[in-house]
Amino acid sequence: CLIAARTLFRDSGYQHAEAVATAALGRVRLVLDYPIKAGDDLRWAQRVFRAFNDKQREANALLELGRVQRAQGEFEMAARHFTESLEIARQVGSEALEAEARKMLDTVARNER
Repeated sequence: CLIAARTLFRDSGYQHAEAVATAALGRVRLVLDYPIKAGDDLRWAQRVFRAFNDKQREANALLELGRVQRAQGEFEMAARHFTESLEIARQVGSEALEAEARKMLDTVARNER
């Protein structure tokens, strides 16, 4: 369904909606253990969200990108994504996202030891 939605939005020229579907697809791919495809989806979506100044979705995409990097053992890159997500979460006043980004930063710090 997500691939069909993404295709429909792409064909219709609704780039922001395409990015929403692509980010959701990236999260599913991460859960299903396809981290490379998940990362590609989430990076593209994050760039679109940034272009549309959709800070909340950009922060969420960065958080998920951090999870992708963490799953691949790339802890330094994961920490960068989590930190950027945390900074944006503070800007938009999203306490839930800020808490999740902090939790993931702590997880990465433990993994690096």
